Amino acid sequence: MRGNLTRIANKRILTLIIVILSLAFAGGLAYWIAWGFTRLPVVNAAPNWTLQNINGQRQSFQDLAPKVKLVEFIYLNCPDICPTTTINMVSIQEQLKKRHLFGNKTEFVTITFDPTRDTPANLKNYGNKLKVDWSGWNFYTGTEQEIQEVLKSYNLFAEKQDDGFFTHPTKSLFLIDQNNNIRKIYTMGKNMDNQQILEDILELTKSS
Repeated sequence: MRGNLTRIANKRILTLIIVILSLAFAGGLAYWIAWGFTRLPVVNAAPNWTLQNINGQRQSFQDLAPKVKLVEFIYLNCPDICPTTTINMVSIQEQLKKRHLFGNKTEFVTITFDPTRDTPANLKNYGNKLKVDWSGWNFYTGTEQEIQEVLKSYNLFAEKQDDGFFTHPTKSLFLIDQNNNIRKIYTMGKNMDNQQILEDILELTKSS
């Protein structure tokens, strides 16, 4: 009789353990689906820098408000990739404005790697021409040394050729979260997936 009771108790304990493990697995799976699968992983911490905005003021990246940021590296004399990227960003800008997120929870940043020609005035004219909304978009320039240091900190390069054009990587568009962490790096130009970038931005704004 006592042996039967022991077997019954052991069976109940085993059943309880199986139930607990099943619940733990289900909970872990749900967490992975909700966070691990949909959440954008942190690539790296975004490097800090101090550059000059279009108003001639010195400003550091860490001084900017804690918003989701889309950061592009361009030069104004670029014949194709750079202006196409900015135009695509303007399109994303308009989508964010419809959701009342642009300038509020999101901000765009443009950094030139041709500071000799891309003066604050030229950057402003470029932005106006492409219908940049200055309420949530900042353009920056600096000295040659400052720009090179910023590029290096982002593992980028920009080499000026004899014809005045630059050789530079096309994967130079960075999505940065509210805590200044790089969450994704995109290809610039005609291969940009505006819809995916918009969805990624919206994903990060939900965590703010």
